[in-house]
Amino acid sequence: MAELERDSAPMRLLRAMDDLGAKGRTDVNVELEPEVLARAELPLDSDILNSAMEWLLREGALRPNYAMDPAAPHGALVWHRIHFNITEHGFDLLNIYPNV
Repeated sequence: MAELERDSAPMRLLRAMDDLGAKGRTDVNVELEPEVLARAELPLDSDILNSAMEWLLREGALRPNYAMDPAAPHGALVWHRIHFNITEHGFDLLNIYPNV
């Protein structure tokens, strides 16, 4: 797997979640819908997607919103069943890295 692809995956994913869902708002719930994954060029079952999601959560760019789906598995790598909110820090990252 190309190192550049792995390094840019979190920002591509965050940008796709914003472009296709949040549109600059922290109060909008976003999911890993097929359109988001296609825009970010990440297959749902890829190691790169798992690494990107873990980085975004650890960095504080995304916040899981379990209230949207109380049955969602907390802490599991089942990203497509959890809703997220992009945080202010996440939007700051998108501004810092506008070309990724």
